[in-house]
Amino acid sequence: MRFARVLCAATLFGYALSGSASYPFGQNYGDISIEVRRSLIGASGSKIHGYAALRIKASNRSPDKAHRVEIRFPSEGANSFWGPGRLKSLSKTIEVAPDSTAEAYFYKPWIRLDGRGEEAIVYIDGKKQAQNVHAFGTGLHGASGSFGGPFGGGSWVYSSAEPTVSFGAIRKSSFPVPSKINTRTRHSFDSTWLAYSGYDGIILSLSEANTLSADERAALWEYVKAGGSLAVMGLGQLSDDWARLDSRLANRELVSDSSERYEIGFGLLFLSEPPFFPTSSRPPAHTAIYDSWLETQEPWLLIYTAAGANKVFPVAKPVDTMASLRRMFFLALLFAAVIGPLNIAVLRRKKQMMRLYWTAPAISLTACLLFVLYFAVFEGVSKYTRVASLTMIDQELRLATTIGWIGFYSPTAHPDGLLFDEVTELTLQEEGLPRFSPPAMGTTVGMDRVGSVDWTDGQRWSGGWIQPRIPLHFKLRKSESRPERMDLKKEDGALKVVNRLGSRVKSLWYADHDGKVYQAADISNGSESVLTETNDVKIGLKKLRDVYASQDWVAKIEAVKASPVAYLQPGQYFAELEENAFVEKALKGAKMKPSTCLVLGILE
Repeated sequence: MRFARVLCAATLFGYALSGSASYPFGQNYGDISIEVRRSLIGASGSKIHGYAALRIKASNRSPDKAHRVEIRFPSEGANSFWGPGRLKSLSKTIEVAPDSTAEAYFYKPWIRLDGRGEEAIVYIDGKKQAQNVHAFGTGLHGASGSFGGPFGGGSWVYSSAEPTVSFGAIRKSSFPVPSKINTRTRHSFDSTWLAYSGYDGIILSLSEANTLSADERAALWEYVKAGGSLAVMGLGQLSDDWARLDSRLANRELVSDSSERYEIGFGLLFLSEPPFFPTSSRPPAHTAIYDSWLETQEPWLLIYTAAGANKVFPVAKPVDTMASLRRMFFLALLFAAVIGPLNIAVLRRKKQMMRLYWTAPAISLTACLLFVLYFAVFEGVSKYTRVASLTMIDQELRLATTIGWIGFYSPTAHPDGLLFDEVTELTLQEEGLPRFSPPAMGTTVGMDRVGSVDWTDGQRWSGGWIQPRIPLHFKLRKSESRPERMDLKKEDGALKVVNRLGSRVKSLWYADHDGKVYQAADISNGSESVLTETNDVKIGLKKLRDVYASQDWVAKIEAVKASPVAYLQPGQYFAELEENAFVEKALKGAKMKPSTCLVLGILE
């Protein structure tokens, strides 16, 4: 009997890990049944960057009544674990129409959560339900590995379940070796790039790549353009559906006789023979793929403290905490002396002690006004935002991919928080050590900001993320469909451009297909300008991948700004915008500090 129970429990546990897409688990709440799926890797913070996908499926059996369903992680009483900052709750609310089913995605940033994301609180029409809903793994991954740093963190790779595509041969006889391998889950694919954002590499077979849906191909393409590494293994060609995504596969490079590498936006695409047989040493093609994984994780290895991030990317003047405390201390001493001994001594000398009943409140009010004036003079009263970004626009696909930094400063708390869109990946800058430093070292990971992220209407970071007089910084990536563009035309023998980038263009450089470089400046949004040929300027063909694969994006973006033509290729333009049209301001009422917005565009 005992053996039967153990066998039954093991069977159920194995089924939970099998990744079945049929939603066999969930809870019923009257008219509503709810199922929640989460990524097996990353939902509990096992990756070093990126977002973990969570998916809600809610079914409404009522024939005439709609319901509002909220899923909120974590459940009460859960334990927290190590990471930068602290995520108090992660939530999403959806509307379910009568007699219908609704599905929605939301994502967990790489921030420790109060609880391991195993269970979620359920609210239906604002009423908390007595029973939580359990979150089960989606089976989003085939085989995946963490190529370990010294403490077990490292580069996570998403691999097909097909045996010929396993990355085992790619890392054969090399260091570091995988510290984790997950082969129990079947392979499946997703239709949003954020679901892949935590992976430093993706390996697919050619047959799988050619059978993906249009949405799945688009998600992988956006992942690559945002800095990812995609390796397609197999003999043959990618289908025409892939070719339509980008018919101008740029910077083709032969890695070996059987492997090609292409630079796509900020990322890399490899077309290679699969590693059919284990080898004693890694061939050149597999070495290049492996090295690309390390490049993809490079920007995330060093996370700054709040003060350190403000030095790298100043959004506010550094606050001298000790000097501020000294001034506050002396103001408090002055207030105590005036309202107490001095006030009493003056009134006693004048024999008017009854006036103490109104002089004390008056002095107190004056002191309060002085404190407010002190903060206004020394700390300021304005909120600020600053952005440094580089955006690549593929005008044929209408796809804009952005990397950069964004910083915020507020002299007061801001409980409403920050509002971003649903395609932005944010990495909080709240550590002073590399990501691989474990809690056992006894080090602190920066100040303990506590806040929530809600995905009901965009991506709202609320609660304690914005703290008084303490700058807040994020590294960001985003990939989205955008209409902005630069139109090029020939008219009356002149080459002209029409600015449709949503902001005034401060400077513009364009390289035609013959390598000739043209220039224009000061083009207001919607206006037309004539391009002037520059005879002594040559394109440099530097790679955007080199900008991405750096720990200091701010410095790299400034380097691109200083030498824009060096990053141009034939058929592309470079523009510096006066205002950033591709990164949201996020903090309501904040003033925009001088920022950098660079655009590299690929014409149709």
